[in-house]
Amino acid sequence: MASKYVNSGWYAPLMYTSFAFLILFVQLLPLSRGYAGLPFPDLLFCLTMAWVIRQPENLPLGLIVILFLLADFLLLRPPGLWTALVVIAVEFMKSRIIKSREISWVVEWFTTSTVMVAAILLNRALLTMFVVSTPPFSLEALLMLFNVLVYPLVILFVRFGLGLERSKKGDTSAQKVI
Repeated sequence: MASKYVNSGWYAPLMYTSFAFLILFVQLLPLSRGYAGLPFPDLLFCLTMAWVIRQPENLPLGLIVILFLLADFLLLRPPGLWTALVVIAVEFMKSRIIKSREISWVVEWFTTSTVMVAAILLNRALLTMFVVSTPPFSLEALLMLFNVLVYPLVILFVRFGLGLERSKKGDTSAQKVI
């Protein structure tokens, strides 16, 4: 059902926004998620990367900035730092899209995982450089591992749950309806 509307001009950003709010809502719930102290994977970052690889023209950068800045405030992170790193990662992946239209999901997984790990390490380096308290590196390493491991599940959800396919080479029409 969703695949029929996913390429329309307003439906895709609305769907992305609703999933972003759902992810933030779950992260803000005072529930015990497994062992105490284990980090929750950054599902919003994984969803954004998967969406950008499949339909970059349907996800405006302004929407990404607004949602990640809201997440920074709600999750008590330094406002704007993680948002800026996500924007850099998204723009890097958008620049690689033209070359990677026909790649396998394993190569996509490796490339995206590398970008996600680089963003998390750069975030930690910047926080350390500005003497902001950071969690132990073991928790950051677990976060990187959880993000890398959960990304294939996000790919499956985006592809089969939402019907979001990669746009073909040269197809930049954001108003196309399947």
